[in-house]
Amino acid sequence: MNKLSLSSALETIWQFIRRTNKYIDQTEPWILGRDNSQKERLSTILYNLAESIRLSTILIYPFMPVKAKEIWEQLGLESDLEKIKLDEDASWRKLKPGILVKPGKIIFPRIDTKEKEQRKVKEDKSNIISYDEFKKIDLRVGKV
Repeated sequence: MNKLSLSSALETIWQFIRRTNKYIDQTEPWILGRDNSQKERLSTILYNLAESIRLSTILIYPFMPVKAKEIWEQLGLESDLEKIKLDEDASWRKLKPGILVKPGKIIFPRIDTKEKEQRKVKEDKSNIISYDEFKKIDLRVGKV
């Protein structure tokens, strides 16, 4: 930590987020939710996920303050995100078990790549003129 490297900091945060996504895939909470005998296990998994989201939110706050505050609100956390101290608050088990997560809007909507490509193609075509139209243009060169 001898030098300030924002890109390295962000990459480390995204690694943590990717690991959280992998945890979701591995534990399959949507399947455990159907089995009443797995309620305690599901509870532990959901707590771990909420704690991971809380920590991710603290870490992304300097880079994405508006989005971080939206996540913080949806987590139902009442403390002021701006006053969080990394050395005190960014450790595991700081989230109170049984916290109620607030439903809200999707904070990071998925980007449909097919739809994005179709829009790009339409935009690209709107700026293209035909060869015949190009021949009609009066181009002149001048010195300024």
